[in-house]
Amino acid sequence: MFVNNLVIFLAALPAIVVSSPAGLHDNDYGNGGRYGFKSCKDRGVRPGKVSCINFDSIETNATTGLATVPKDYTGLTFSPQWSVINVTASKNKLPAGNYHSAVSKPNALIGSKYNPNNKNDRCPASFSVKDGTFDLFGFYVQPMGSPPPGVWVNVIGHPADEKEKPFEHSFEFSHDVVRPSYFDTDKDVPDPRLWNNLKKVEVWSTYGEMDWEFFVDDIWVRWGNETESTFTAQNNELR
Repeated sequence: MFVNNLVIFLAALPAIVVSSPAGLHDNDYGNGGRYGFKSCKDRGVRPGKVSCINFDSIETNATTGLATVPKDYTGLTFSPQWSVINVTASKNKLPAGNYHSAVSKPNALIGSKYNPNNKNDRCPASFSVKDGTFDLFGFYVQPMGSPPPGVWVNVIGHPADEKEKPFEHSFEFSHDVVRPSYFDTDKDVPDPRLWNNLKKVEVWSTYGEMDWEFFVDDIWVRWGNETESTFTAQNNELR
């Protein structure tokens, strides 16, 4: 996925990639998620059942900088459309705008609709749970390179109740993006409660009809479903 696409991508690199700004450091990402957290490195009191999932403990290939996500990693099952990339070790292979795509270093995910196990499968990259449910608070996302206008990211939440319709949120990447953006279900969508009690989340990015690769890191979830009163009390206490 990444290795094959990168060769094609680099051929067009001078026309679409911008330089990474000087002085960009880990603390530039800030915070402000549902409980005042965004990056997994943010410190503070985390409510029970809340986890920030990064991929830094996964060992990547010394040559390619890539790896697959282990089965049932930290309680989530990641589809084959995801690959782990050591961003720190792969800077000489990446566009300059992606040097900071790993919010918690060194690793991040790369997603697309490419399934190395089944090339006819064009389903979006997804993460899910087999048992129980999870609430999605947010995650960092960034496109490969510096995209032209019209590159969109789409996120679909699949409720545990199969009678409920999945719901979707889409937004357009800025053409001059040089660091990940935080998709915040507490602030970026009309009703954060829609992103509670999920079984699966799908993510994909497109430019017209073309699949566009993207990075994801630091996924915030809460395991199991809590009542609205508990959610509100914790929110008021921790903000």
